[in-house]
Amino acid sequence: MRLSRIATAVTLFASVTIAGCGSSNSPFDFGNDITPNEPNSVKIRFNPLTGDVSTPNNLLFNGSLDGTINLPSEAAIALTQQYQDITNVLGALDGWQTSVPFSIPLAYGDDDAEYNEEIDTKLDASSFPAGVLLYKVRASGFTDTCADVTENGGSFVAGQTCRVDEQLVYGEDYIATFSDGSLIVTPLVPFAPATSYMVAITDQLLDENGRGVAAGEAYQLLSSPITADDDATLQSLKGLTAFNNGLLAAEGVTANVSYSAVFTTQSVGSVLTTLQQIYGGMALNNLLPMSALVDTGTTAQDVANAALGTSQPGFVAAKYFKSTLAVPYYLSDLDNPDLTGADVNKWAQAKTDSPVAILQLLQTNADFADQGSATSFWAQAGAKGFDVATFGGLVAGGDTTTAGQMLAQADLAGLTYMQDGEAMPVDSHRHLTAYNPVPETKSTAFLDLDIYLPDETLTGNAMPAEGWPVVIFQHGIGSVKETAAAIAASYAAQGYAVLAMDLPYHGSRGLDLTGDGNAEISANDDPQVFANLGSFLSIRENLRQSTADLLAVRAALQAAGAPAELDGSKVHYAGQSLGAIVGVGPASVADTVNVSGFDIDYSLQSVSLSAPAGGLAGVFQYSPSFGPIVEAGLKSNPGYLALVAAGLGFEDNDTATALEQFAVYQATYPEAAQLVIDSNYPAFASIFGSLAQTVVDGVDPLNYAQSGFAMPVLVHEIVGDGSEGSGDQVIPNSLATLPLVGTEPLIASMGLEGTEVTSAGSYAVRFSQGSHSSLISPAASLAATVEMQTQFVSYAVSADAGNASVVVSDSSVIAPAQ
Repeated sequence: MRLSRIATAVTLFASVTIAGCGSSNSPFDFGNDITPNEPNSVKIRFNPLTGDVSTPNNLLFNGSLDGTINLPSEAAIALTQQYQDITNVLGALDGWQTSVPFSIPLAYGDDDAEYNEEIDTKLDASSFPAGVLLYKVRASGFTDTCADVTENGGSFVAGQTCRVDEQLVYGEDYIATFSDGSLIVTPLVPFAPATSYMVAITDQLLDENGRGVAAGEAYQLLSSPITADDDATLQSLKGLTAFNNGLLAAEGVTANVSYSAVFTTQSVGSVLTTLQQIYGGMALNNLLPMSALVDTGTTAQDVANAALGTSQPGFVAAKYFKSTLAVPYYLSDLDNPDLTGADVNKWAQAKTDSPVAILQLLQTNADFADQGSATSFWAQAGAKGFDVATFGGLVAGGDTTTAGQMLAQADLAGLTYMQDGEAMPVDSHRHLTAYNPVPETKSTAFLDLDIYLPDETLTGNAMPAEGWPVVIFQHGIGSVKETAAAIAASYAAQGYAVLAMDLPYHGSRGLDLTGDGNAEISANDDPQVFANLGSFLSIRENLRQSTADLLAVRAALQAAGAPAELDGSKVHYAGQSLGAIVGVGPASVADTVNVSGFDIDYSLQSVSLSAPAGGLAGVFQYSPSFGPIVEAGLKSNPGYLALVAAGLGFEDNDTATALEQFAVYQATYPEAAQLVIDSNYPAFASIFGSLAQTVVDGVDPLNYAQSGFAMPVLVHEIVGDGSEGSGDQVIPNSLATLPLVGTEPLIASMGLEGTEVTSAGSYAVRFSQGSHSSLISPAASLAATVEMQTQFVSYAVSADAGNASVVVSDSSVIAPAQ
């Protein structure tokens, strides 16, 4: 894994103190007596006037040109690839996390010192419900102008909280804990995407000595009246603070407010809904042609034997065909791969300069707005063929929403504006956001499609006039499309075609750098090629490309030239593991979409998911299978070791770097070095995982699931029989310390109840027998595989009959519903 500057990145979420092997701190003063000192007071550590701001906080949108988080470190960024650095990565997002706990640092004593567990007092957990408050609010900013809010004055400046909508419930929506000198707020259900929240701390938050946690000096200053001596920044911050405190008072908060912060979560789904429009248009114009099916003369049995090394006699009932589909590829240029393999660390970008940046500059930069200037927006955009007349009318009429949409659809990459006589790029990084949701097509991916059709003689099924109903099957991480052969015959027996393709970097889609026909870079050899914890934006976009490909296939199935053997009006989805995870996104937007006056049907008749999960960064990091690999990689990474070296007091000097000195120490004292590496890792891993999940939140199934589903949904979870190792050993079902990681949180986010008996509707079924891969492999339990496949197939059949039902045939492999 290629991770850079880890040592500085952790300050974005919390402070991590790397400890050595001893400490001389003491709670006693042994000068003249042995009387313990008075315990240090506790206050909130916060001073926006000096840049001491914990995240999430909308103050870090200040100065943003493109609507993304504006980090101090971004000022030095010259190349977009520098957002791979986890110091900078949050600057590529259009909002904060939806599922990740956040930290509010505390300061101790008169000197605002860091926490020392030997002399400082912990917080009183019983005071958390009254002292730590969370509200859903409306806040004026890039996401929401509050134009429809008439209360509280009805006119709001950027960054101002407009109104409080509801108070979240402690213990149901969130909890608070104390850890290493900070207050940790943990959501129990995901925050809604593109939504604003206010966290407020009052003096009812107590330490274990019964003393209230006070406001820091800076917050006390911000809570004081505006004076004539205040500069513009201080006046603005005082105004925002006073307004927030007034809103809290109106909500019945009578205690003194020690701290408040507003944060807006990132968008989810805007890119997918945009792609529905794009692929719909392509399908209407024959730009998503699925090639005619080619009969290989073989069956699922042959495919299974070749790819899986085993099969069943009944697999011959599914005849094996091939097809191809060319789809837009957003990750890299497949025709000119980077021979160093660096393409795995790349990600999708918007095709045009940020509409937000353009609209802001039209208001703030005179030359950019001057229609008579040769360097204006009007001159540059007109030269690129943009309809400046229509756009100008929209801007003049105040319709910035339509104007922004028009900009997002345009090809306006590379615009500049003049600043102090120098041409500056309008948007050199082109982050994908809710405001700029159209991805740049960097190349074309030619997907090999495996398609299995029922053998009419063996199954007794005749192909309907409209073609066979279709099940899109997606495989898991490290696997290949050929695994569909293991379930194709089960569907074929009931008259269904199965279509399967490889996920990015898997199987036929590995990267062939030398042109010899062999993939030098493949997720089958190393799953971390896809789950790339060395580049968080790459993980996000690998997942998004996967869901985009599914949308493209769905659109192609109803194009005029689609294979006649496939009924594009009856499509189901089935996914296993990662295939189940990436299927949640398309399912959440599965509906009829109007494109240029024509209806494009993205609907799915049913969705069946085997062993999916949410909170994906934590899933990869704490997977019983992948977790140890991730941990070993992080512990040996130079970024983490630099933190360890600093904690031991090593510094760069004229003869050796801190890391080189630590390497000598490690060789001389291997056990002591390993002790420090191991003991400090959990705190570091928590911060690292939080950063990764914050980025992945934009495509996490937990968040897609919040929008609900228009079709029946079946989820399988492998919980085991209670014996050690009997549950899912690839994807954690749940984690006690991270309540939004695993299969259980996803089931909850989807709003599914469990069932252990035959039931009509959408449900989760928990299996006591079988393993993570039992849907396609009988190795762990033949009975579980038979039951899983029977349920998937019967679910599709009953859904097409108008009454989707989970049919439980063998209760011996089913766990209680919970």
